[in-house]
Amino acid sequence: MVIPNGPPSPHHDAGTTDRFGLPGGFEPIIWHVASSPAAHGDLSPEIASKLLDAYSEPGDLAVDVDEHAAFAVAATVAGRHYASLAGDTRLAALSQRAGTADLVMMRWPRLHTNPRWLLVACRSLLRTDGRMAIAVTVPIHQRTPHISALIGAAHTAGMEHVAHVVILASIPEVPAPDREPHPGHASGPAPTAPASANVWRDAPRHDLLIFMKSD
Repeated sequence: MVIPNGPPSPHHDAGTTDRFGLPGGFEPIIWHVASSPAAHGDLSPEIASKLLDAYSEPGDLAVDVDEHAAFAVAATVAGRHYASLAGDTRLAALSQRAGTADLVMMRWPRLHTNPRWLLVACRSLLRTDGRMAIAVTVPIHQRTPHISALIGAAHTAGMEHVAHVVILASIPEVPAPDREPHPGHASGPAPTAPASANVWRDAPRHDLLIFMKSD
């Protein structure tokens, strides 16, 4: 599997990348998505497809540390082999998959988990040129400490941070609230919100941190 360190970016939005970048980190790649929100911490089908397209190829093995239904379906549709650990990161569970994964996907945060130990275990799954993606879903004020801690833990686990993807979701145009018609005025269809309502949300839905084995 030979893929670039980061996915292609359809356009450069300096204001947005500056806003969501982290001190001393990579300039983030922005993915705008329009799908409805998934359950907390889960990937939507659109995001799962983008991740697989960017960081794997047909025939690759995609290992899901958790059990993301959308990721499993997207992997099958995209011609990838899918395997789930169902959250079991014990070494005995990982040994059968050691050195076989082209892409490993995991959600964060995880309760009562040592990130360094977990990343050491996940590193053992990767092929030499494989990638690991961590989907970080935390409140906006917790982004910097969580992401910084994960990058530091990855470095001590022998993994290199190669890309940072910020996923922003759009807000569709919605009708304005219904109001009773004023006496003497003809009733008609409810007005819609102005076109400016199609703006990007203030906070990322996910941060995707991409890692690979260090040389």
